[in-house]
Amino acid sequence: MKKRPLKIIAISAGVFTGAVLILGAIFWFNPGVVINTYLKPRITSAFAEANPYYAIQLGHLRYSFSENIFSCDSIALEAKDSSVSCSVAMFSVSGVEWFQLITGKGLASHYLATTIVEVNGIKVTLPRQQYQLLSERVRVSIPDSTLTIDRFEIQPLVDDREFFSTGKFSRTRVKATATQFRVSGVSSGELLDKKSHRARSAEVLDVSLDIIVDKQKPEQSSTSPLMPHEVLAAISSDLRLDSLMITNATFRYGEKFMARGKPALLSFDSLKITAENIVNHSDEPETAVIRARGEFMKRGTMTLAMYFPLARSEFSMRYSGSLNGMNLYALNPFLEIAEQNRITSGYLYTSSFDIGVRAGRATGTVRAAYKNLEIESIDRRTGSGDGIVNQLQTFIANRVIIRRDNLGRDMKIGKVNYVRKRNDPFFGYVWFALRTGVGDVVGLDIK
Repeated sequence: MKKRPLKIIAISAGVFTGAVLILGAIFWFNPGVVINTYLKPRITSAFAEANPYYAIQLGHLRYSFSENIFSCDSIALEAKDSSVSCSVAMFSVSGVEWFQLITGKGLASHYLATTIVEVNGIKVTLPRQQYQLLSERVRVSIPDSTLTIDRFEIQPLVDDREFFSTGKFSRTRVKATATQFRVSGVSSGELLDKKSHRARSAEVLDVSLDIIVDKQKPEQSSTSPLMPHEVLAAISSDLRLDSLMITNATFRYGEKFMARGKPALLSFDSLKITAENIVNHSDEPETAVIRARGEFMKRGTMTLAMYFPLARSEFSMRYSGSLNGMNLYALNPFLEIAEQNRITSGYLYTSSFDIGVRAGRATGTVRAAYKNLEIESIDRRTGSGDGIVNQLQTFIANRVIIRRDNLGRDMKIGKVNYVRKRNDPFFGYVWFALRTGVGDVVGLDIK
């Protein structure tokens, strides 16, 4: 009678051991069955409990023991109020010491020291803002201390006509693309511990930035685009980037005045941009420095240097630069639409500017050596200079108002005087301030 309980215990232990071995064999040779049957529902429910305002869907999960790679075919995340949605075509993570991670042993920097995370086919949609963000691949390598983003793109969900027709107030449309964004020397330990975001250098290749400001509608006084110091201050954790290099960049700035008309355009091509000392939340009086060189309107060589004192709370900066050797009629794609004037002749030998901004007020000087400047007043809609009114305005402008030549001892030095309007975006403000000095040189009152 006493042997029966021992026999039952032995049988039960054998069954349990066999079940464990069978499950272990299944998990070893086909871990996907166990992961998708038991682990995936737990991940989904845990996420729903921690993030009640979002819904998540996971594709097929896989794990390879031999390569120590955990992957997921697809991930879809959506806010329940439809304000944002995100989808990922493939997610994988390798090199994680899973046992220490699960049992909570060691520091994060220890059991993630060999981790590589790769995300492919990223799409983030913001329906209310009418924008989407796309990326071909994001790769984070902790062993190499690098972050790489391939084929990054920001674009509206609709065309320009529909974008600018939305709402009662003026909007600014932005398009941006880059072939690759690579950050090196990332401080992985501090990043994992959420202490700070520090990196040695960053490089961006083949950047294209296209901005159009809507001038058809009134500005919304309650909104104000963030300036660089405000963007940095909005980042809660400490940020430091020692150097940034952008190569082969293009920049288009436009102002749209008619729903079906073309925007007034300024363009910069073949840009090389460097930035140093990008820091936020610093107690030391540090200054970020940005330098750029490229082609302006595909005609002249332009240089630019910007200096941002990061310790100040108000919008303050200094920028200077030069533009050399170009026919002035190259400015017509902007002037014809924005100012209803066309340059018919004129050559710029050299020009330079030096502008300081303190608490949103820009002051400084503009120097320009040019000759044979002539302009023509045109109709906004037809682009024609015919008609008595246009011809009279052209005659007065060329004979009375503008300075046709600005050479030698009598060279006029233009004065910059501009106060930032609430809705001025950063690049718009830089141009608005500069052109008050250009107008003063030429003899035109530009506000």
